[in-house]
Amino acid sequence: MKSVLMTTLAAGVLAASAGQANAALLASDTASASAYDDGLQNGDNGGTGFGAWTGRDPATDGSTKGIFIGNSTTNGSGTSGGINTSGEAFALYANSSATASVVRPFTGALTVGQTFKIALDNGFLDTGATVGLGLQTSGGTNRLEFYYIGGDSINSYKVNNGTQSNLSPTVGFTTDGLLLEFTLTATDSYSLAVKNTGGTTLSTASGSLGGVAGTGIEQVRLFNSNAGSGDANNVFYNSLEVVPEPASLALLGFGAMALLRRRK
Repeated sequence: MKSVLMTTLAAGVLAASAGQANAALLASDTASASAYDDGLQNGDNGGTGFGAWTGRDPATDGSTKGIFIGNSTTNGSGTSGGINTSGEAFALYANSSATASVVRPFTGALTVGQTFKIALDNGFLDTGATVGLGLQTSGGTNRLEFYYIGGDSINSYKVNNGTQSNLSPTVGFTTDGLLLEFTLTATDSYSLAVKNTGGTTLSTASGSLGGVAGTGIEQVRLFNSNAGSGDANNVFYNSLEVVPEPASLALLGFGAMALLRRRK
């Protein structure tokens, strides 16, 4: 009877712990954090679990408002309501052949099983413009990029792990916003889920990472390369998160079973 009781109790504790682990965040940040009340500058560090923003170069922002805090419902002609939190999102403006970019470091390299999430809402793009993000080493080498090229004849968002490829199934140009979930599945492998703002998966991708094998993903670079003038061409980002690896739950379960065996 005691053994049955212990088993039931341990199973309940394990289920509760698993639920908490699934819900837990290793890192999170939004544009509505108080750290950005005066805009977004190098050294700002809102939220929790990330390093401070860096990499902004006002000389190449494209204008004095190249990187700022704005309202994502003002770009394009989308109907989703944007990706704001409390009316705000991180905004990048670039025109006249300029590139606006900013980098957010992780506090350590992503480990196998961890997932990085981010919301992206681009506006209109001039032909040849590129907007998106890169997952990089601390030295700035891309291991994977996600982006859209203005005037693309294929009309699909793309990934680049050293070789550019269209999403399959393709995800056509949208100003309604996208939710991206990148998971490190092995030291040099990834999976990517691309969702609409309602959470429906539109496409997935997986494969090997680019760059030097074995190097870590230690930061994310957000960029707008010459999307064009006017609010309608701004690109927005928001809701950055890193969540724990699922493998931790398996280890917890193994430990609980070992404890039960010792109790018998």
